[in-house]
Amino acid sequence: MPKRLADEIDSDLPQTKRAASEASAAHRCDECGYTCTNLSDLTKHLRIHSDEKPFQCSECGAAFTQSSQLVTHMRTHTGERPYTCDLCGAAFAELSNLNRHKRIHSGEKPFKCNRCDSAFSRASDLNRHMKTHTDGRMRWSRKAAAAMLVSVYEGVRPEPCPPMGVHS
Repeated sequence: MPKRLADEIDSDLPQTKRAASEASAAHRCDECGYTCTNLSDLTKHLRIHSDEKPFQCSECGAAFTQSSQLVTHMRTHTGERPYTCDLCGAAFAELSNLNRHKRIHSGEKPFKCNRCDSAFSRASDLNRHMKTHTDGRMRWSRKAAAAMLVSVYEGVRPEPCPPMGVHS
């Protein structure tokens, strides 16, 4: 019985995946193991380890590892704000700030607490919130410990505690 074309393609799939995996790790940082496909990406990455900052601001002398960082920084001097909210007209120098702003309009709260039902539009707000479950360190505050004891007494199984020193 002749082989179907689809069967031939499927039989080659593992080799294709393996080749793609090997190609994706073509360049590797000896310092930390970071891998990338483009030599230019590795060159940019290596500046993290060397503290090389070849892109310098002509206005204030601030230096950066990537040209895109300098472009963004220059907007602090020029006042340029190329990213505009299509709902309210607020303008931003960085796209990430516009995207964060848009969550105000959409109500999106992608950062969720794994200990209660709270959710936040910014990661920093979640990090600050997590301290309400502890006394600011990685042990339970009296309030949180009392709440856990009450829930155990009432037969509700609480979430397990994270390992010492690990934030969720």
